[in-house]
Amino acid sequence: INNDNILKLVDFDVSRIYKDSSSTDTEILGTHGYAAPEQFGFRQSDARTDIYSLGVLMNVMLTGNFPTDNLYQGSLAPIISKCISLDPDKRYQTVKELKDALLKKEPEATKFNANKLDNFKLPGFRSGKLVFKIPALIWYSFLILTAIGLFTDSPTFKDRVADILVTTFFILATLLLGNYRNISNKLPIIRSDRHLIKFTGYALYLLLMLIIMASLLPA
Repeated sequence: INNDNILKLVDFDVSRIYKDSSSTDTEILGTHGYAAPEQFGFRQSDARTDIYSLGVLMNVMLTGNFPTDNLYQGSLAPIISKCISLDPDKRYQTVKELKDALLKKEPEATKFNANKLDNFKLPGFRSGKLVFKIPALIWYSFLILTAIGLFTDSPTFKDRVADILVTTFFILATLLLGNYRNISNKLPIIRSDRHLIKFTGYALYLLLMLIIMASLLPA
């Protein structure tokens, strides 16, 4: 679950490159119960193989059982049945097709995903929860007021520049520490899985930003 409270499923244990010249996989791949028939040597696996596994996963999440033991009978039944078809040609051919079918079942989800601006929401506003939005609003308002020099009496040009640089530093620090647009997985050091290295990376980036801002202060 990421900082936006969105669940993401990632599994690359049996990832492979599809080869047009192959008719089957070179070895048996997959997890029993979730693996499609082609993963047992009947055909070469491709994106439709993952769609089969997603269908099984949806069934397990909704019923607690594999489709062979208890096939889900609710509103998603047609989608699950198509996902787990034994013939890959009868499944959804792409993940986009599956996604479109799921979104048609949930209009609100369609509306949410259609808003591309959601990807650019600032830390504190991404989850939509008031408990995070109120402190975030206060914090960003404080930064804006600092930038315009509200807290500086009779500010000179140097004071104005200093206020803007301080505000810029805190905004960048907020975006970094708030993992804006998943930045922690893109920057060296802080994308490490080891907590000590990640913490060190954050400290180094903050120190670097502080040094840059200080160097820009007018003499």
